Amino acid sequence: MTNVMRRDSRPVVFLNGPPQCGKDTLGEHIVQTCPGFRLVKFAESLKVRTHALYGRPDLPHDAFEKCKDEPNEIFLGLTPRRAYIRVSEGYLKPTHGEDVFGTFLLQKIAKEDSGARAFVISDSGFVPEAQCLLRHFNGDNCILVRIHAEGRGCSFKNDSRGYITLPIESHDIMNNGSREGFLSHASGRLARSLQQMIGGA
Repeated sequence: MTNVMRRDSRPVVFLNGPPQCGKDTLGEHIVQTCPGFRLVKFAESLKVRTHALYGRPDLPHDAFEKCKDEPNEIFLGLTPRRAYIRVSEGYLKPTHGEDVFGTFLLQKIAKEDSGARAFVISDSGFVPEAQCLLRHFNGDNCILVRIHAEGRGCSFKNDSRGYITLPIESHDIMNNGSREGFLSHASGRLARSLQQMIGGA
């Protein structure tokens, strides 16, 4: 008799969009309004490892969130964003595979987030790392949310990520107004899906 490993049935929301489009805003809103959701990021492991590479293992992953596009002496004149991209695309992915950050995130979830009922990933931008999560979780209980904010000047121009497509339920949400308007619009569009996800978790 063959033993079949049971897939993790916890729901996952993948948030995808350019920098400053509102991914973290929506992710934090989901966590605050949907009991049991935990906010996680693919890039957290990259940032921690990049800081350590440049001699600052003491810095938290979000140390440069407000100045990611400003040259920094810690990174020898590179912007934090550029340093992260160089480490990701120049070393970690060529060495360990395009899905390496999915692997790192699954390791973190297994170690630290075993009690969470569901997850929202606020920085999806590459198909291979998302597929790594879908191989572990049940794709029938996952959704992809692409956030568009061209009216706010948001684009992938200086970012290595882009809009992605996955074989799961997907939504495209506009964010060209106020924070309150964006969250109201997004909540309305996603309410039914989120309720179903929590109900089945």
